[in-house]
Parts: sequence; C-alpha cells; structure tokens
Amino acid sequence: MTLQRKIRAVWSLRLFTPRHWKNLVKALKIENEVREIENNCGLDLTLEADRWAARDDIISAIGPRVEAMALAEVRVLLDEHGVCWGPYQTFLASSA
Repeated sequence: MTLQRKIRAVWSLRLFTPRHWKNLVKALKIENEVREIENNCGLDLTLEADRWAARDDIISAIGPRVEAMALAEVRVLLDEHGVCWGPYQTFLASSA
C-alpha cells in the first residue's frame, strides 16, 4: 500500500517504507505536525496502516510546505533526503 496524492497536480508521493516516511518528515520539517496528528488521532505514523488512516491529515501538513516551493526546489529537497516521489501523471500520460 502507498500513500499517493497529487499536490497542485504537479507531483505524487509514495511512502513505501518507514525510511521514506522519516526522510519526508525531516525534509519538510513537519515533526510538530506529525506529533499533533499522532496525539489527536491516537496513531503511530511510523506504521503504514496508521499513515494510511491519517492520509488526509498528512496531506494537509505537507501541502502548504510544498505549495510554497517551485517544482525544482521540491525536486532537490526530496531527492537530497531520499524521498520516493515523482511528477504526477495520469495513467494515459504515463503509458504514452
């Protein structure tokens, strides 16, 4: 299972492993938001099932950070931190 959402119809995020999650949190500096989600929802976001349950809250934490940056900035930041991501494409666009 992956958490995949498009933000600004520009990129999609795949959190396959705890390492990807940890790297994303560090890259975007959303540690406080993550703790708040965990406390408010009684979840442990190091667990894939709990990240899936909190996916809307996670996207709400990620969105403003990413939307404030140009795609080139996002690319460098996430690549430097080893986050699994890619430009958003529809199925038809990706199979062309």
